[in-house]
Amino acid sequence: MAMQNFMHASIFNMRLKRKEAWKDYIDSLSPFAATTIQPNLKLDSIDKGELATEKNIDHLKSEIWNLSRKLDEFYFRTKGAVERISKTDRFDAFGVIEKPGVNPHVHLAWFLRSQVERERRQNGNLPVLLPCGFPTKEVFDPMVFEPYQKANRLCVLLQCFNRSHREMNEEDREFLDSFRKDRFNCAFPDPIPGNAICDWSARGWSVHTCSIEGDGWSRYIAKELGPEEASRQVFFLSDGFSSRQRLQPTRYHTRDWKTGAHMLDLDKPLKPRQ
Repeated sequence: MAMQNFMHASIFNMRLKRKEAWKDYIDSLSPFAATTIQPNLKLDSIDKGELATEKNIDHLKSEIWNLSRKLDEFYFRTKGAVERISKTDRFDAFGVIEKPGVNPHVHLAWFLRSQVERERRQNGNLPVLLPCGFPTKEVFDPMVFEPYQKANRLCVLLQCFNRSHREMNEEDREFLDSFRKDRFNCAFPDPIPGNAICDWSARGWSVHTCSIEGDGWSRYIAKELGPEEASRQVFFLSDGFSSRQRLQPTRYHTRDWKTGAHMLDLDKPLKPRQ
């Protein structure tokens, strides 16, 4: 009996360490927002069995990747997210599909890929270069711009990925009210219709988004992750990008200083203008 209890305790500790490892990995991405998407499928409409579960996973991933493309096209104001927007600049998130055989739904932890790639280059003592070839430290500090990138993306996510019985967090409401008044830094000062990316009501889906701090969310979405689940149910939005996805830098943004709007100038060379 003592040996059996020891084995149970060892298995529990292994699972706990595995979840902690997943939590630490998600934390390393420095996610700034969290979204849960619930298709609200009827139980009798959900395919059962191992092969059917795989089909449910693939179908939900495909749906999320399609939403991801529409989100980028809206955010960058272009239909050419694949050809015109760099992979590094597109929205990305770490996703976990839970209960695919019973109640398939997905949790997303949104992060800024450009920030992650820059930090990994710096930690590896590799120079971080601008498209024009100058080290960023001699031109500008990317950290100056990242908070506004996150704020603008959060501004869109909170308005376009919220349709459920859950109310928006008071902190997020206050953020939206204050940031949209900042015409210099806010790219979307006017209210965004909730169905700009997807008509959630017509589809019957529920979606909830909030800003996140600390490790509470990463611990929550790692709660069911094991080796088997990770190989099938974990994904990135960028996994669904087309093989033709642009890898070169995004065409430089021009800002309209009167309205604060950003515009893609596709006829200029791939380098910042002075």
